[in-house]
Amino acid sequence: MLKKQNIIEIIREHVLVFDGAMGTNIQRFDLSPDDFQGKPGFNEILNLSRPDVIEQIHSDFLSVGCDVIETNTFGANRIVLSEYGAEDDAFLINKKAALLSKKVALDFSVQGRPRFVAGSIGPGTKLASLRQISVSEIRQAYAPQIEGLLDGGVDALILETSQDLLLLKSLLVLIFEIFQKRKIFLPVIAQVTMDSSGKLLIGSDLQTVIVSLSHFPLFALGLNCSTGPELMREHVKTISRYWDRNISVMPNAGMPRVSGDEVIYDLEPGVFAEHMGQFVREFGVNIVGGCCGTTADHLAALIEAVENATPAKRKVEKLHAASSLYGIAKYRVTPGPLIIGERCNASGSKKFREYLLKDDIEGMLSVARSQEAEGAHLLDISTAYAGIDEKQTMGKLVSFLNSESSIPLMIDSTNPDVIAAALEKIAGKPIINSVNLEDEAKMRQVLALCQKYGAAVVALTIDEKGMAYTAERKLEIAKRLISVIHNEYKIPVEDIFIDMLTFTLASGTEDSRNAAVETLSAIRALKAEYPEVNTILGVSNISYGLQARIRKMLNSVFLYHALTAGLDAAILHVGKIIPLYQIKDEVKSLIEDLIFNKRTDDFDPLSALLDYFEDNSVKPELEVKEGDVPPEETLRKKIIAGNMQNIEKDLSSCLQKYSAVEIINQILLPAMKEVGDLFGSGQMQLPFVLKSAEVMKKSVNFLEPYLERSDAPARGKIILATVQGDVHDIGKNLVDIILSNNGYHVVNLGVKQPIQAILRALEEEKADAIGMSGLLVSSSFVMRDDLTSMKEHGLNVPVLLGGAALNRKFVEHDLRAIYGENVFYARDAFEGLKIMENLGSAKRAPMMHESTEDETKKKPKKGASKTPLKIRKVKPPEPPFWGHKTVKDIALSELLYYLNKQSLFRSRWQLRKNEDNDRFAESKLQQLIAHAQDNRLIEAAYSYGYFQCYSEKNSLFVFSDNSVKIPDIRFDFPRQGAEKGICLADFFLPSDSKQRDVVGFQIVTIGEKASQESMRLFENNEFQNYLFWHGFSVELAEALAEYVHRLIRIELGIEPKEVLDSNYYFKGKYRGARFSLGYSACPDLSDQKKIFQLLKPEQINIVLSENYQLIPEQSTSAIVLHHPDARYFNV
Repeated sequence: MLKKQNIIEIIREHVLVFDGAMGTNIQRFDLSPDDFQGKPGFNEILNLSRPDVIEQIHSDFLSVGCDVIETNTFGANRIVLSEYGAEDDAFLINKKAALLSKKVALDFSVQGRPRFVAGSIGPGTKLASLRQISVSEIRQAYAPQIEGLLDGGVDALILETSQDLLLLKSLLVLIFEIFQKRKIFLPVIAQVTMDSSGKLLIGSDLQTVIVSLSHFPLFALGLNCSTGPELMREHVKTISRYWDRNISVMPNAGMPRVSGDEVIYDLEPGVFAEHMGQFVREFGVNIVGGCCGTTADHLAALIEAVENATPAKRKVEKLHAASSLYGIAKYRVTPGPLIIGERCNASGSKKFREYLLKDDIEGMLSVARSQEAEGAHLLDISTAYAGIDEKQTMGKLVSFLNSESSIPLMIDSTNPDVIAAALEKIAGKPIINSVNLEDEAKMRQVLALCQKYGAAVVALTIDEKGMAYTAERKLEIAKRLISVIHNEYKIPVEDIFIDMLTFTLASGTEDSRNAAVETLSAIRALKAEYPEVNTILGVSNISYGLQARIRKMLNSVFLYHALTAGLDAAILHVGKIIPLYQIKDEVKSLIEDLIFNKRTDDFDPLSALLDYFEDNSVKPELEVKEGDVPPEETLRKKIIAGNMQNIEKDLSSCLQKYSAVEIINQILLPAMKEVGDLFGSGQMQLPFVLKSAEVMKKSVNFLEPYLERSDAPARGKIILATVQGDVHDIGKNLVDIILSNNGYHVVNLGVKQPIQAILRALEEEKADAIGMSGLLVSSSFVMRDDLTSMKEHGLNVPVLLGGAALNRKFVEHDLRAIYGENVFYARDAFEGLKIMENLGSAKRAPMMHESTEDETKKKPKKGASKTPLKIRKVKPPEPPFWGHKTVKDIALSELLYYLNKQSLFRSRWQLRKNEDNDRFAESKLQQLIAHAQDNRLIEAAYSYGYFQCYSEKNSLFVFSDNSVKIPDIRFDFPRQGAEKGICLADFFLPSDSKQRDVVGFQIVTIGEKASQESMRLFENNEFQNYLFWHGFSVELAEALAEYVHRLIRIELGIEPKEVLDSNYYFKGKYRGARFSLGYSACPDLSDQKKIFQLLKPEQINIVLSENYQLIPEQSTSAIVLHHPDARYFNV
């Protein structure tokens, strides 16, 4: 008797392999219309009419070694079956399919190798998020399918090709309800399908999918259908990064094409399997299979590729966030707080209340949209009002908000029925506001709903005794709430928001004077004890009952101190908060006296504040009267204040004194710089940055007709985009305008652009460069990932990066370490223009290939990558020694002849070519040389050597010691894909030659002091001097590399000893070539370890980072080829 094992146990032993396509393989049989009951496409009926066909398909997959077969029930729900008049047979078809599959699986099961059946559930033909099907209709349509599969004995359920999050969530809720009713539990796999834009059909990205489904007890989350594996790579990478359980990937056999009446999938089994094996080894995928177009041959190749593969270990980044249908809102934002718009609430907005009473859905949606535009991260939704059916109205409004709002929802109600009506219509992950301990039974009902639907929850510090007023009571109740929510209902602590409650300071009564102090103290105490738990406040409660002018300022100052205490989220009207710097110091001081209860026998802060405002003259500092100050100062203040009133008049006044370019360069950009400084110091919060950006955008749009546009043809083409997850476009649009008005063709993709869309545009437009922008801090990490992806794909197109998320050090140090020297930091639009001008004017290969470890002096011969090369066999030169040598203390003066001034002046320093610039550059260069010599900043040293070697196919085998008979070091190089494409190994004698060849290696550095000097200048904000010194030091390292390469050529006897014209070296006219690791001909940076083994560069204080980068920064290494045919080429 077989020992019974389940899928959960088996996946611990090896990668789980599912079968391939059902539909593709059905088409291989010669079936008659009668087999389909005269209804073409009715594949599910074959479970009843031709079970032999289905059994054969299952057997074919099991015969090659698949672990799991899927039932032939993809479309066997009542809705799809109704198209064939078979909706009433849903239960029967599913049960029969499961029984049939189970029988075949048992026939193939042997001891130690069980086979399993997964019940296949497809997405149907209706999109719930577009209100094409209701939740009740979903339950009626799919319950018979699920029940039939379970009665037939399936071992797991797999929801495939999901395109709509709301439908997928509704099905998962239904499945786990049925499990609970039956008192069973089976593994459940949820798979989504992504379109070419990197999103589900309905518009959800993968982070949204992960956040929205993370609470369900899923066995696995994955991808299937849509594309072949090669186009799934970025999506698989995203799941690997953020999903903490098993990952499944089941692609098509490539992209489909139509030939006559056939749909054909061309991807060969071997290529399919190779990609899938990479997913296992690189991204930790442990469930694999095939979708459309995959046959038993594909699965046989797949099994061979993964049978001994160990899934990569993953370090998962948990996403603590709420989600809408389209995106996520992380709970912790920088700068804080997480803003929950409060105006979709009858008590928070008169306008919303009027729309609510009229049942005007479009009107209510307009209020929601306005809050999103103001910068809210979530929307608080409340439909409770006298005479309104709260449950019905909530359900109706939320069903529209689900598809209309791009930001997540907070459902504001204490009524479990109302909350349930909302939750079943939300595709994403909402927050429920709220629960408390005053009515524990009701609280538990709400928490059960949060657990079921995966919602986060706001908990108020209220218990059986009422609201908590002191910090001690607030903290005591908060602990009780956390215990119940987390320990009993298993809601993660990161999904808990504790509202410490705050009360008005306006009453003046003795028991209210410390309201703010107690709240702030409670927040600090909670964050100290539970740092993962979130804190939230209804900020405006602090000022209830005061004049509107005072409320605005009091709310703003109190919010600042709450954030300092540890507040994470705030329910507020963004438009009713102003930055601290706009509040006069004396007003702010009075407000702080009130907040911190600095009352004495002779001083009452509340009375003092009220007295101060009696004259009705207090206004924010940046409010100015027309004519009070010069127009340029008025314009500056309006940019900073986000004041759009009469902005065209101010701009027109400025145009009387300045040109449009001068206004942008001398007034608008410096004003935005002040906004950035205020943002960076925490004095201005994100919504106000957006207001300033709106005024800036309007100003630039007004000035655009006054900008002189070049009549010359386009000087180049650039793709501009704000990166995925970021909606801010002012910086990008300013770059668009400036570049467009200076003769460049700009393709502006807009905001929230995934890297796939950017690269697709690059290819379609045949652009010369990419520009990426972002304001959010998280955007800097998106850019890092995008550049990593581009590097992995072998791309090296110039990339300009800009936005408040970045700084020069991060781009020019951290990101260049990933992508190479072809990534540039554009502080503003005009620096972006300068970079594009230098890229276009230089027209030299190094600008496309620069790196601290690259050949800035070499460029490929014209057409090198296209023309097949005939490589001669040549007699190897005789080196003067074998092994390596180390040389230190190279004089700076010896390197200056090899310094490429054109590269330094034009590329590194970005100076245009003219007499004045050249005189300035020469003068600056002499200053730097003197500075380096006087302070002994250059410690030039190198290690180089010669080693015996031979080649085999794409590999170079190197003997680290000539006394051994077998080579102990191997370098593998890629080969060009074209016919007769070349490979670095081709330039060395093959293994069957009568003698061994010789290969040179070199590694050079100008020392750590040069890097330290760069860092000192940067940290002292001496950015111009930093630019000059850093460029000089990088080019000096390249000069040392050229110096050593020439020494090697001389020692090998392939170059005369006399010094030639410097252009001879810079243009690479000599024999042979040197290749630095990381470029397409030798892309594997991990080969640096092998060069270290050969040259022992630790002796000259060079070390290797964990990412195989050389330290110090101004160091380079290379493989040196002596062959006369050796040249630079791309793979």
